[in-house]
Amino acid sequence: MAAESAETAAPARERSLTEQTTHAFMWTTAATIASKLVASLGQLALAYILSKEDFGWIATALAIAAFPGALQSGGTGSVLIQRQARQRIYTNPCFWAGLMLAGTAAGLTLIAAPIAAWVSGSTLLGWLLVAVAFNSLLSGLGAIPYAVLQIQMRFREVAALNATNTITQMCAAVPLAYLGMGPMSVIAATTLGLVIANTAAWSRARPKIRSNPQLRRWRYILSDSMSLLGTNLLWTSAGQGDRLALGAMQGRAQTGVYFFAYNLSMQVSGLIMINLSSILLPALGRFAGDPVRQLRAFLRAARMLALVGVPLTLSQAALADPVLRILFGEKWVEAIPVMQWFSIGMAAFVVSGAVTSLIMAQGRFRLLPWMAGGYLVVFACAFVAGVHFKGIVGGAAAVALCYWLSAFVGMSIGIHPQGGRLRDVLGVYALPVLGSVLGLVPGLMAAAYVPEGPMQHWIRATMIAGGMAVIYPSIVLLAGGESLAELRSLAGRFGPLGRFIGPKAD
Repeated sequence: MAAESAETAAPARERSLTEQTTHAFMWTTAATIASKLVASLGQLALAYILSKEDFGWIATALAIAAFPGALQSGGTGSVLIQRQARQRIYTNPCFWAGLMLAGTAAGLTLIAAPIAAWVSGSTLLGWLLVAVAFNSLLSGLGAIPYAVLQIQMRFREVAALNATNTITQMCAAVPLAYLGMGPMSVIAATTLGLVIANTAAWSRARPKIRSNPQLRRWRYILSDSMSLLGTNLLWTSAGQGDRLALGAMQGRAQTGVYFFAYNLSMQVSGLIMINLSSILLPALGRFAGDPVRQLRAFLRAARMLALVGVPLTLSQAALADPVLRILFGEKWVEAIPVMQWFSIGMAAFVVSGAVTSLIMAQGRFRLLPWMAGGYLVVFACAFVAGVHFKGIVGGAAAVALCYWLSAFVGMSIGIHPQGGRLRDVLGVYALPVLGSVLGLVPGLMAAAYVPEGPMQHWIRATMIAGGMAVIYPSIVLLAGGESLAELRSLAGRFGPLGRFIGPKAD
């Protein structure tokens, strides 16, 4: 009788935690939509005010600072989340270790500032790096209170803090740019956003920090932290090295176009990934002793992310041409194919990013640097070849290809110890990708025959978006199975939409 009770309680716990995670994701997504709307409007306003060269300077400064910036928390927040059962023991040493690493990152960035200014022949780059160094320290200071809120499953507050940070940055950056601060407007606005968000995070989380850094406990966290640090540095080499390489190969203006297109393409995936990173790791960490249920919870979350994220990012690729022409005319026409390739890659990234949360929840920190190192080698070869033959468009295509390769390889590695197979990975992507392609093709074909005129691009965008809005949900409904159950579960939290699709699956 006791055995039956235990067997019944475990699946109930799994469903309860999955429902809690999904509910939290919906709430935080709704909160983040507001901040992403402000961020998108801010990006558009900055695109009008700043030049391509301004965006190029911002991209260069952030790329240089990203390498020492990988030290800013050393992953101590993630280590604390993974060891949430012993939070009381590790909160204080994780804070002091993270602060030490953040201070080191700021110091290295300050050292790099005069060198970068001398190499580039511009004092502007040096001052940008000085400002970014201060931001690295602020980011490190906020790591532990954010981790504490995530451990306590207070996801609404995390979403509110992220939204506050984003909205503050954009509301400050646009007027500062208008007043003539140029690239510095974005960095200064970031400082203001971090100060306000960190202050609020500390007041809400109130982690217990002592004056004693408890150095003897550092050795228990630094092995995992150093693994994450190595991983961060390798991912940074891929994620930021492309901009430094472009600056040398294509010039500052082309780097600015590339950076602008990347930022726009990140709006949808960023909306999903911000919430995912704050929710999935602490949720999966609660199944650390039950790998079978941890795998089921992960695959369910991955299917949900794919059903929502893949059609949004692929629609973003299809709409890039008419929308950018409506908003900017011919100013940013060079960014259109770049944004299209990035958006295609983001369709894989919105889901594959969850793999890192799964591997950290499993405690396999030492695997992450090997995965990041392998990705860096493939990425570097593909990116240099792409830029050599096709410029920034070829570089963006290489990024998209690497994102998809990383999605399949990374997820297969992540789920293998728990009995997951390649068919599970294919099951995550198959319906969303096929449904999105079938949903977009009719609108794209019809849009190709729209005659030139003042409303040409408006009509094209309406055809593409309208076709997708009708066809994709219909395909998911007809497919049925687990994917339909996930969509019903997701839509059931939005009242009338849930009733339209049908009752929530048990």
